[in-house]
Amino acid sequence: MRKKSIPTLFSLTHPLEDFKPIVYRYQDSKKPMYFTDSAQHIVFSDAKLSMVLMYDTVLGLHSLWTARKAEEKAMSLLVNILQNDCRICHRQ
Repeated sequence: MRKKSIPTLFSLTHPLEDFKPIVYRYQDSKKPMYFTDSAQHIVFSDAKLSMVLMYDTVLGLHSLWTARKAEEKAMSLLVNILQNDCRICHRQ
């Protein structure tokens, strides 16, 4: 059985907009993913520098990420992935 890709981290860029799930992509990957790792914690973020400092409680490591608004293409791909996950879950 595949693990579901349910987002656990969201952003709010404007108080009158809905919360949006955080999407990430490793530098060598073209596949975007929702942020689903509960062991990862945001330690610091800076909007001017567009950076996010994360801490992994399992590995005990810090990582530095660049932040930007997700592209529509990436969001469309994620919607398709989620729809496929739902179809797989309903078949079982």
